[in-house]
Amino acid sequence: MGEDEKKMVVLRLYDENLHSIYVVKTVLTEKELSKLVREVVDEIFETNWCYEDIIEELEKRGAIERVNADFCEIYVPLFDF
Repeated sequence: MGEDEKKMVVLRLYDENLHSIYVVKTVLTEKELSKLVREVVDEIFETNWCYEDIIEELEKRGAIERVNADFCEIYVPLFDF
């Protein structure tokens, strides 16, 4: 996979209780990456897993490359409600 083929992606993992956001590089499409994340979750579901385990497994499989990014989400209302 060529470096110029990779695109930066914000990967948000979430469930009903919490969420985590990762910035990664990948050549996979949104559909391909989503499918792979679900496969990983199905494989590790019975263990005591966390979001970091999913990211590490995706890295091991060569699906993503983690980007060290220090960022925050800022929500700005566009109108006064």
